[in-house]
Amino acid sequence: MRPLILLRKPRKTAAARSVPGPVWCRAAAFALLSLLAIPFAAVFGQNPAPVKAGDPAPNLVWTRILAGGDPGGLFGHVTVIGFFPAVSPNESLVSSWNRLVDKFAGQPVHFVWIASESQPPLDPWLEKHPVSGSLLLDPPGATAQAYGMEFGGAIIDADGRVAGFTFMMPEEKQIKAVQEGRAIAIKGNADDARMDAILAGTAVRLDPEPHRTPVPEGKPDIPPSFEVRISPSKTNGTEENQGPDWWVERGFDLKTVIAKVYEKDPGRIILPDGLENEERYDFVLVPPHPMDPPAMRHLLQQAIEKHFHLSAAVESRPADVYVMTALAGKTPPAKTGDASLGFSIGWSSREFVVARPHGGGPPTPEMVREAMSSLKFAAMSNISAENTSMADFRRALEDGLERPIIDETNLQGTYDLVVHGNARSTEEFLGMLRDQLGLVLTPEHRNIEMLVIKLLQ
Repeated sequence: MRPLILLRKPRKTAAARSVPGPVWCRAAAFALLSLLAIPFAAVFGQNPAPVKAGDPAPNLVWTRILAGGDPGGLFGHVTVIGFFPAVSPNESLVSSWNRLVDKFAGQPVHFVWIASESQPPLDPWLEKHPVSGSLLLDPPGATAQAYGMEFGGAIIDADGRVAGFTFMMPEEKQIKAVQEGRAIAIKGNADDARMDAILAGTAVRLDPEPHRTPVPEGKPDIPPSFEVRISPSKTNGTEENQGPDWWVERGFDLKTVIAKVYEKDPGRIILPDGLENEERYDFVLVPPHPMDPPAMRHLLQQAIEKHFHLSAAVESRPADVYVMTALAGKTPPAKTGDASLGFSIGWSSREFVVARPHGGGPPTPEMVREAMSSLKFAAMSNISAENTSMADFRRALEDGLERPIIDETNLQGTYDLVVHGNARSTEEFLGMLRDQLGLVLTPEHRNIEMLVIKLLQ
């Protein structure tokens, strides 16, 4: 008996929509600040703070003065800066700010609120809710980025240097401590001497760096830009994750990523021979600000076409397809309940073997190529789907059978669909699909829309 080499086409599993909406997270403490979100700023946590306590304070930049007049320079007085982008949704914050400003009336302390809210115009709201001190409008976020601030406060001493930062609005005792030279900026735990001074009230603590939102899990720790980084992959396996300001695909072949970013089924994409290969790539996008998925897909499309020197266009092409219909009374009933709880689909194909040559030794390259060719056209042997729509089930069948499928079942809702067994051929699998689920795939030749990829000359 000759020894055998076992070649197995791996089981494929698709899982999605466990939680609807974009995948991103923030620390619970920052959830309280949702009304203060900065629309123009990327998450600062991934890069070092541009300034720290003791550094010269960056100049203030604005596009318009909404209240209080020009705040003047940063020398000869203490300057309190509040980085609170939204004004009108934070009426209670405005009241607290005004009370704080009133406590230092007549003293050499300048208060500056940096806002980015510009639509709708704030003027009508400010007529009923005046803001004390200087209220500066800076929609591009130039000042916030210069300080590395998303929100919170910064206090500048009379010498024009950053005395320290605060998580939210600076407190009266912190401002007085800067006036009197008693403020100390400490990172982490204070030593015994400083802690004794803080407890005795002879020193007041400030933060040496601005508070910055941690980088969300899964987001690449790279400088934000509109550039899509494309490179040969060194990833073991595949990885994909997305958020409001990042998109990552690692370890995928080009066709798979094209299918994702152009929202086309892989079986409906025509690649030139030079791009139909086993090469794997990483695609990483971290834009400077949150973008909706269509906008990020557009950037990825442009980057792919530029990097690989290709064009993409939807064309009607004749193709061998399966038309999927349903046998009346034989399909499983649609499920009831919440369809947003997620779905899963998994399928596998049969195993194939390559016999070693007589006399032992490894198989020849020709034998391996023949076996791999058989794997490419291997039939699905079974499939299992939970809480899935017929559209998602069709996509899984299309992926496994490597042939476009046109759904004419008119079945709505979600289903649990299972084909048991270990089919030895495509024909046998199609028979099991018909007998067990009442779904019929009929081979036909039709014109369908295909995404045609062409190499540029």
